[in-house]
Amino acid sequence: MHSFSVPSLHFERQALPGRVTEFDLTVAEVGTYLGRCGTYCGLAHTEMPFLIRAMPREAFSRWLQATANAAAAPITLQGRLLTGGSWSSATTRGKLLVVAVTASWCGPCRSGQGTLNDVADAYQAKGVRFLAIATQDTKARALAFARTSRITYPVLLDPSGTIAQRLQVTAIPVTFVLDRDGRIAARLEGQSARRTLSARLDALLSGKAANQPP
Repeated sequence: MHSFSVPSLHFERQALPGRVTEFDLTVAEVGTYLGRCGTYCGLAHTEMPFLIRAMPREAFSRWLQATANAAAAPITLQGRLLTGGSWSSATTRGKLLVVAVTASWCGPCRSGQGTLNDVADAYQAKGVRFLAIATQDTKARALAFARTSRITYPVLLDPSGTIAQRLQVTAIPVTFVLDRDGRIAARLEGQSARRTLSARLDALLSGKAANQPP
């Protein structure tokens, strides 16, 4: 039995700007572990779960290369909608698709939803599609969140976090933009990053974003 260390994990909490938590973690074996912010940040709460993945260095190198290759390839997101029925991002090919990974238990997601709604109102008329992914959430809580936050676009259920994990999401909110071919053209992390979404969409709509990194 070997221990696999994840040294100096670094978190900057959106709810407390400028406040950073670092810690060392050792686990018994390789695998994916569910962490909770309250365990490490020192605050008296148990919300905001996140995933910790432990692996040998060689496996990490292979995973990093595979992640880079996957980011350059078209992806298809699919699953069950909050309102019922199935959905696939393949139906949006030929249009830009904004994918917001969110959850009812995420404070920054709730407080930043109004900004995202404003962007959606402005850009859906320009042909941009929007999708929310409710990750590690129950259907009832996701439905209540969608109603109170006035989310007007489709919400994809991701109760096990499988879709978020495929997108290499380790913290939310995070917003992706898929180009017309289904490739990740932008990855905007955190609540404040949503304010730059309009600029990225403008660049992609005008064809000036080809040399910008995701």
